[in-house]
Amino acid sequence: IYQCDWSSDVCSSDLEAVLTHPTRFAGFAMLPTPDPKAAAEELERTVTQYGFKGAMIHGLTHGAFCDEKRFWPIFERAQALDVPIYIHPAIPHKAVIEAYYKDYPALIRGAWGFTVETATQGIRLIMSGVFDAYPRLKIIMGHLGESLPFNLWRCDKIINRDVPMARPFRDYFCDHFWITTSGNFSHPALLCSVMEMGVDRIMFSIDWPYSSNVEGREFVDGAPLSKEDRLKILGGNAAKLLKL
Repeated sequence: IYQCDWSSDVCSSDLEAVLTHPTRFAGFAMLPTPDPKAAAEELERTVTQYGFKGAMIHGLTHGAFCDEKRFWPIFERAQALDVPIYIHPAIPHKAVIEAYYKDYPALIRGAWGFTVETATQGIRLIMSGVFDAYPRLKIIMGHLGESLPFNLWRCDKIINRDVPMARPFRDYFCDHFWITTSGNFSHPALLCSVMEMGVDRIMFSIDWPYSSNVEGREFVDGAPLSKEDRLKILGGNAAKLLKL
């Protein structure tokens, strides 16, 4: 998965590359999430017309988390099309920045704020019941799952104790989420993710331009994994999930 966090200035050239070299490149849609019905239609258009492999949602929508039921048409359509939704970080809510990070702005983005905001998206999705409504829905999260594999035991233990759900929190996460290596090149974190989720749920990604391609590949090549597991992470899992 080539994850680029640049602006939409490159979108037209990216689309041209996908259409010109469909066996080498594939794309994720960018959706107008403030209008969920239009977003669902745009997802279907890009999948059916361009062969896109899913969509990427960046952060909150005007301060709202994507678990709110008004956004569920997006997830309903993703299930119908059998494509995943990639939940990607963005700047945290202004109130959170003011309360938590204004004195330490270095924490707003990748160091901490992105992780907290995106992990919260994932937890809220599980608690919302969206996976009961759409049991074949697939979600991707980057940065080795935004710390959720590390916190999976604790979330499972406490949320299941306090909140009635049809299935354990752990089952929802392990059944519906895939994670990528983007921008989190830590072997201990990778091994934790493998132990919690299984290697079949982990996909290679870089997070360029914030992480280098060389560093990302050296990270996977040097990981204490079997050849079979390494090949799954480097491409096999993505090929299966995205039907490449």
